[in-house]
Amino acid sequence: DAAPGNIGALEENKRAQEEAIEVLSGQIAELEEQNVIAQQEYEVVIANIDRHKKGLTTSKQRHEEMQKSQMHRAMAIKVQLASDLKYWNEKALAISSEINEMKRKVQSSEENLNVEIERANQICERVEVKRSKESLEKEIKLIDGKIRAIERQHGNKDQVTKELLAKISEHRAHVSMIEIQRGDLTQLESGLSMRRQQWDLFRRYITARAKIIFSDLISKRLGRGNLEFNHQEHTLNLSISGNNKKITKDERDRDTKSLSGGEKSYSQVCLLISLWDTMGGPFRALDEWDIFCDSVNRTKIMRLFLDQAESDIKTRQYILITPQDLSVMKKEDRMKAKLIRLADPARNGSQNTISQYLHPK
Repeated sequence: DAAPGNIGALEENKRAQEEAIEVLSGQIAELEEQNVIAQQEYEVVIANIDRHKKGLTTSKQRHEEMQKSQMHRAMAIKVQLASDLKYWNEKALAISSEINEMKRKVQSSEENLNVEIERANQICERVEVKRSKESLEKEIKLIDGKIRAIERQHGNKDQVTKELLAKISEHRAHVSMIEIQRGDLTQLESGLSMRRQQWDLFRRYITARAKIIFSDLISKRLGRGNLEFNHQEHTLNLSISGNNKKITKDERDRDTKSLSGGEKSYSQVCLLISLWDTMGGPFRALDEWDIFCDSVNRTKIMRLFLDQAESDIKTRQYILITPQDLSVMKKEDRMKAKLIRLADPARNGSQNTISQYLHPK
């Protein structure tokens, strides 16, 4: 019984050994493959080392050749530089000699220049220029030619100088006269400005006086009146407002076109009287002032003229011409005014004489 059990164990051990052999065989095969690969890489490395050794040898040879070539070039450059140095040393000595010679010439020229400058300073002061000698000499020749041409045309230097001094004196006199005239002009402008200011003030006074007189005369018959002066545009507008306090301001303010014929005549006479008062003439004349008036406005206007004439009786004379009858004048008014009635024109084709007009039968 024990023998069969030992055989099974041996067989089991055999199988285990066989599996282990197979595993080892696989590992050996794998190691052999790796060994082959490593051998190939080793051969490649050896080949690369050989190639690099050959390249190093070649580079070393090239480097030695380059060193030899550079050495030869350096020697050639050294020889050339030594030759150039010798040449330039000799050149420097020659130039130094020339410089010394030029210094001597410059010193001599400076001495001559100082002498010439002293001689020139005796004529005029030094003038700084930035132009070349040739350009200056050319300009001097041109100027000399112009001077000779001018002397031939206008005379010599002394004569021209004398005329110049005379012109300078005349010019100074004219300048002095101009300055005096400028002072006079300044005074005149100042006076003109003052007169304009006084004129503006005087015009404002005249305007205010005309407005006051017009408003006072209008208030006696039509209500309130106003004059609007525009001195810039040279216009004059008048407005008249009624006396009725129950109506609105817009209704009271009336344009002169809405007035009746008599009211227009009355307002025109008020305007004339207010403007006459601002004038200094000794005569006041008006023709056909009542042709559009009714009896009431005509009486009022006549009263205005008589009152105004009575207030100016010592300074002004009023001449009023009318084709209307003057029977409405009061007796005391007839005593104050001189009435002249002209004769009616002739109807038979003949003409009346002045005496017949002034003294009708």
